[in-house]
Amino acid sequence: MGVHHIPSSPGHPQTCGKLERFHQTLKAWLRKQPPARSRGQLQAQLDQFLVFYNTERPHRALGGQTPLERWSAKTPAGPAQPIPAPPNATLHHAGRAGTINWSHYQIGVGAQYRSQALLVIARDDDLAVFGPRGLIRRFRLDRSRHYQPTGKMRGRHDQHRP
Repeated sequence: MGVHHIPSSPGHPQTCGKLERFHQTLKAWLRKQPPARSRGQLQAQLDQFLVFYNTERPHRALGGQTPLERWSAKTPAGPAQPIPAPPNATLHHAGRAGTINWSHYQIGVGAQYRSQALLVIARDDDLAVFGPRGLIRRFRLDRSRHYQPTGKMRGRHDQHRP
C-alpha cells in the first residue's frame, strides 16, 4: 500500500511535535489529579484523560471543535493506489518456432525473430518485447493460457489476390 515507517528521534520536536505536545498536555493533566495508588487507577486516569482530550477539550487550531468532532466531520481516507512493481528486464533467445519462454509462459514473437536475442521488460502483467530494431510487441499477459499468441493471423494473408 506504499506505507513506509520513518523512525524519528525521541525528544526531537521537529519530527515528533504533535506527540511531544500530547505528552506535555497529558503530564500537566496528571499533575492536577490525585496520585494513582495502583496501575488500575493510573489506567482509569489515562482512559479519563483520553475521553477529555478527544471529546471535551476544544482545540484552538480546529476553530473550537474537539478532535472527535473534526474527525467525524470528514470522510475517512482510504488507501491510495498500490505502488507499481519495479520493471523487470530479461534477455531471451527466440526459438525456431518464433517464441520465447518467459516465466512459465511461451510468448509468440514471430518466425522472423528466431535465434535472435530479445529483451523483455515486464511490470506486473504488462510486457514489452524489444528486438534489434525496437519494440516488437506490447501486451498484457493472459494468465489463463500458457501460450501468448502474437495476435497476427497465421499463414500468408498479406498477399494480394486477383
